[in-house]
Amino acid sequence: MWTVAVEEGLSPVRELLASQGHRVVDPKTNLGDVDAVVLTGGDDDFLGNERTRTKAPVIDARGRSADSIVQEISRRLG
Repeated sequence: MWTVAVEEGLSPVRELLASQGHRVVDPKTNLGDVDAVVLTGGDDDFLGNERTRTKAPVIDARGRSADSIVQEISRRLG
């Protein structure tokens, strides 16, 4: 089971991860405890700041389906 920080507005990603038994948290929480971060990439400053606050992979969700995002998380986390 992973803990994934998912930005607000990405409900399909949140729902898919939760349905697979993963823990979904807000990216404004302590990112030191997450396995991956999913952001829309709409705010480049926000994305840049998140990269410095966590060693977890940061995934840009722009223009992608929930399935492809979850597949990328799975690939990156093994």
